[in-house]
This record gives sequence, structure tokens and C-alpha cells, in this order.
Amino acid sequence: MVAVAHLPAPPAGEVVVGDLTGDGLVEVIVPTCKGYYAYAVHTSLGFALYPVIVALLLAAIGVSRLMAAQPASDEPARPRRPPLGKKTLQWQQ
Repeated sequence: MVAVAHLPAPPAGEVVVGDLTGDGLVEVIVPTCKGYYAYAVHTSLGFALYPVIVALLLAAIGVSRLMAAQPASDEPARPRRPPLGKKTLQWQQ
């Protein structure tokens, strides 16, 4: 997204862009003939959520590839025997 700032005077020198205060935010300083104007650039929550969505998507792709790499069994599933020591119906084969 592009932001617009209206200055009371035209820029009188080069615009300085960088983390000048060391707080992790980008600052923009615009020198004019009436003084210096400084702006701090903030990001919104939408940009912070983007890496989380990408990480979840990559994890889902990885899991689907691992499951696709498992060899499929051609044998039909055999019924499981009931646990020993419990009263159950007779097992028939």
C-alpha cells in the first residue's frame, strides 16, 4: 500500500530512509526550506499474518507429500482380534 504525505513546502534535499532510531521501524526524513519532516512507517497486522499463513501452507504441502510417498497396500484390511482376557464373542475365521 502506498501512503501520501502533504508537505507545506517542496523538498529541499535528498530524502533519508532507514531505521534511524534503532527501534525496528523505518523512518523517512524529508528536508524542506521550512524544516525537517520525519515520518515513521508502521506495518499492519495483515503483513504479520502473511508469514504464518505461508508456514501453514508449506506444512500442509509437506504432510501431503509424505502421505503420498507411503506405499499403498494392495491387501484388504484384516479384522483385528479382540484383546485377550476380556469377555467377548467367539472369534470366527
